[in-house]
Amino acid sequence: MDGRLRPRHPRLSRFPGRPGPPRRDRACAQPPHRSLQEPGAAQESGLPGIRPRRLPEPADHQGQHGVVRGTGAAQDTTQAVRAGRLPLPGLSPGSPGPQGPPPRSQLTCKPTPYALRAPPQGGNAGGPAKPDPRRPGSCGPRFIRHRWLAAAWMTDMTSDSLEQLHADMERARLVPTWKYVSQFVSMQPAVSYRPFLWKWDHVLAHLMRAGELVTLERGAERRSMEHTNPDLRAQFSTSHTLATALQLVRPGERAPAHRHQAGAVRFAARSQGGEVFTCVQGEPLRMEENDLLLTPSGTWHGHRNDTAHDIVWLDALDYPLVNLLQASWFEPGDDDSAPPRPEGYTTARYGHARPAGWDGDPSPQPVMRYRWQDMRESIERLRREDGSPCDGILLEYVNPRTSGPTLPTMSCRAQLLRPGEHTRAHRATASTVHYVIEGEGSSIVNGQRLDWARGDVFVIPNWAWHEHRNPHGRDAILFCITDEPVMRALGMYREQPYPDHDGRQAVESTFTP
Repeated sequence: MDGRLRPRHPRLSRFPGRPGPPRRDRACAQPPHRSLQEPGAAQESGLPGIRPRRLPEPADHQGQHGVVRGTGAAQDTTQAVRAGRLPLPGLSPGSPGPQGPPPRSQLTCKPTPYALRAPPQGGNAGGPAKPDPRRPGSCGPRFIRHRWLAAAWMTDMTSDSLEQLHADMERARLVPTWKYVSQFVSMQPAVSYRPFLWKWDHVLAHLMRAGELVTLERGAERRSMEHTNPDLRAQFSTSHTLATALQLVRPGERAPAHRHQAGAVRFAARSQGGEVFTCVQGEPLRMEENDLLLTPSGTWHGHRNDTAHDIVWLDALDYPLVNLLQASWFEPGDDDSAPPRPEGYTTARYGHARPAGWDGDPSPQPVMRYRWQDMRESIERLRREDGSPCDGILLEYVNPRTSGPTLPTMSCRAQLLRPGEHTRAHRATASTVHYVIEGEGSSIVNGQRLDWARGDVFVIPNWAWHEHRNPHGRDAILFCITDEPVMRALGMYREQPYPDHDGRQAVESTFTP
């Protein structure tokens, strides 16, 4: 029975406190007995005035219904009760045996199924009854003639153990929290991946090879290469919530339109300007070097390169988070999937001025192009400010409709590290991916130094100590993508400064690509 108690069948409880109906092979019209005990000495049972009765095992017995073949003490005593020679519990000695179940008012105690005993080796149910210490004052055990039921109850009641409980829970698809609590809750954020860095020259070489071998036809969709963290290979992601990639569109190529749940941003890494567009919701967005273009969740988008030069940009998407939430979907389309809009449609409505009386696009996330020229001017105006001791000068690309983060799941930022600047170490519950726009320097992440230069991409895991250093005589500017909006929206964002050595980490190793 594997220690499991089968549900009691209704036919096994025809009368309250009785084991079941009479067997068909017995010539009897009365229900079976409840217990076979009579008043007597208390020395054997330990209960006042109660002594279990066990009769010998005759082959035959003469009852009031005739001779009945006996197969054991239980059957024989049952016939004795039916014949009126033995009283049922609750009746005074010498009272005639009842022809049916005794009235409830005549019972001296409430029948309770406890301390069930296995039948003896010979197969007869009976034997001296012992009191149950857990139930003082009880009137003794009941004997079960149905052996399969007795065996099941015995296993469940007398052989239980913690190991048996764990085994039964495993079969029921239950997990004991007292055994695995350390896997449910950690003392601090448990990070499953390491910091990593991808060199621009290495990635670009593979991307150009793919440009000769992979075409942008339906099925391939895009020619891009993911920055896959070796610890997140199964998710094809850069951090646990973000994925970045380099994408190549060759002269004269068109990437077909599609849309998906994941939101995306494009940062033009190498572009000579001209007729290079990403068409989002029918609006063409021109892509010049270091421009940032948005592709909000669920928007139609495709790409085309009408110039004579290759264009390479950095993609950043939140699909690892979308996949974790099991909310991903994808839909292919064509150039007519969204109504056409003129170039500059969104900028004219969300730029420095807004048409009077215009309520705006019903979408909470407008399609935007952030020109690098505008961001560079803002950086120059703020370079003389103190900035953040942990981040230097840090500017965020904001949603002009909500004044919030760039996308609901991603915040895009530009970070200036002035010549000779060395920030203090800190950590946060948000992960960040960095792309080097210009300059060179290094970042120390959990004691490991990552040296970077223009075009390199590196990831800082959540809850990792990190600091940045620009030892050179010219600016270093980084483009940053972080999942901080998600952590703030869920109330999970925390930030902590490094407490030792004036906020500086000791370098223990150097990253080797």
